[in-house]
Amino acid sequence: TQELGNQLMDLEKNPQENNIIQTIFRCAHTLKGNSTTVYNTILDMDPDEITLPHIDKIGKLTHALENLIMEVRDNGFVLTPSHIDLLFTAEEVIEQLLNYVETGEEHDISVGDLHQRLKEAVQSPGSIAIVMPKVTTVQADDSSKKYQLFLSIDESFKHAFLSLIYRDI
Repeated sequence: TQELGNQLMDLEKNPQENNIIQTIFRCAHTLKGNSTTVYNTILDMDPDEITLPHIDKIGKLTHALENLIMEVRDNGFVLTPSHIDLLFTAEEVIEQLLNYVETGEEHDISVGDLHQRLKEAVQSPGSIAIVMPKVTTVQADDSSKKYQLFLSIDESFKHAFLSLIYRDI
């Protein structure tokens, strides 16, 4: 999780950097796979192990975190500062759960709300939405066309979103 935390700090400075996003994805994927394997192994050997709930929660959180990062990597999902804060929160909770597993401590930590917020972040359209797509065609002497597109953009991030739109166009 230390690598995950370091990469999240880098992501905060550069939220669209592909190398950082790929590294975060690999960290989450590895944590998810390892926690799922450990959970299933311990469940078979000792279903009453007190750290099993922690390991299960690590798997669920890292899976949701992985899905969010996969949307960024594969589908161009734009991370806002609130998304990055959510990722930091998830990393902190995962770190806490890992500490409890290592020390063999039994604590009742609820991660349902955090897990839901991670899942909803992927399902939400983000902070940009096309309100009224409208194409206006105006023939000029050189046979060029003009197009208009009306957007609703989170005001505090308008320059970043517009930059992404211009790049895609």
